[in-house]
Amino acid sequence: WTEAYALHAAQYHEIVTVSPNGRETLPKDHQQRAIVIPAGIPRCKSVLETRASILRVQWNIPDGKRVLMFLGRIGRDKDPQFFVDVVHELPDEWVGVMVGPMIDAVVTESWTSPRILRVGQFPRSGDAMQLADVLLNPAPSEGGPLVLLEAWGARKPMFMRHTGWAVEHPKAIFLIAAEDTPKTIAHRVVEVAGSLSEAKTVAILDTGFDIFSNHFSLAVVARRWAEKLTQWLDEREHKAQKVELPLDFNYNPSSCYDETILKGKCLGVYEAKPYEDGSIPRWNFGVHLTGLVDLLPNKFSGFKLTVDYGVEHAKHPFPGTIQVRRLSSVISDNHTIIYDPISSRAYFQRATIFASDTRVVDTHRPTASHKKKSFSLSVELVEGTIICIQSVTVSVLEPHLRPCKPIIKDRPPPPLIQN
Repeated sequence: WTEAYALHAAQYHEIVTVSPNGRETLPKDHQQRAIVIPAGIPRCKSVLETRASILRVQWNIPDGKRVLMFLGRIGRDKDPQFFVDVVHELPDEWVGVMVGPMIDAVVTESWTSPRILRVGQFPRSGDAMQLADVLLNPAPSEGGPLVLLEAWGARKPMFMRHTGWAVEHPKAIFLIAAEDTPKTIAHRVVEVAGSLSEAKTVAILDTGFDIFSNHFSLAVVARRWAEKLTQWLDEREHKAQKVELPLDFNYNPSSCYDETILKGKCLGVYEAKPYEDGSIPRWNFGVHLTGLVDLLPNKFSGFKLTVDYGVEHAKHPFPGTIQVRRLSSVISDNHTIIYDPISSRAYFQRATIFASDTRVVDTHRPTASHKKKSFSLSVELVEGTIICIQSVTVSVLEPHLRPCKPIIKDRPPPPLIQN
């Protein structure tokens, strides 16, 4: 499956892998520019939908039996036979529960024992893990695995080999060494299960939980993605220009007014009665972004308009919107102004408006007078509102990537595996 990604590696602006092992699957000349952001494990995994007692009945786990669990897809690359052999070396009060889809035909006669319980694919790993006294993943090579992160989050002991995240965090796992046999691992499994409250085992579980919380929880990973995406967007902005204030807004003077205070432009709408249908009166302030088209390259994917503003006064909790227009068409998202009654002119918010425009400007060829009026900033306010705009910044974004073409010609990329 990595071949499909490797074929297009040169076409990407950025490459992200979920583990160091994943980065190694890329062509060597692209590995250095790839970054690792691990898969995030949501804390909702700890919100169980099915009680352990119910699952024990559904999965035919006898009362009083301890559980060694294999959690993940069952294929040759995971070495599930080692797991089965360990179960057969455990005392009689233990059973082996294998939870996950069967990828390869790896079942042997030793799997038919009543001590080996195959559940098949199960969607809620958090529910399954509550039954495990100990988890064992004997795969010789791993990118993660995800089950290790889930075990850390659930404070469950995990036996695995020196691979994947265990290489970076060896003190948070129970290692399966190269010379270990199923018999030696079975002996250690019994020891660990009997020492879950002892200081040495608790320290290992605490270490794993801290690693999960600080590096692999969904909140942490989401924050890393947000930081990188913001960084990449900022790097794409190759030009920026401050639109000079005061801005020359157009408005209806019988209902609205503007006022230049210090370096800002304050816009106000007089109080008015609701219309007969009960709707709230609202008025529009528009300003042509003169010179913006001159900033745009021949091809561009869009531009970002950053408006720093503060709400001086408002009768309503949602006093208006800010958006960008091309002539009469809205080409940006619609930023809703939110009023905090505690706020004052000293308290400013920032509206970041992405205006997408995939047309090639050169083919538009507007006239000189038309060109200056192509884009405008539109501020719509409801009655009884005063806002003050401190600054407006325009940043141009680079064109979108062209469609990817395989590096290797006359060879279609293999299909991706569906989840």
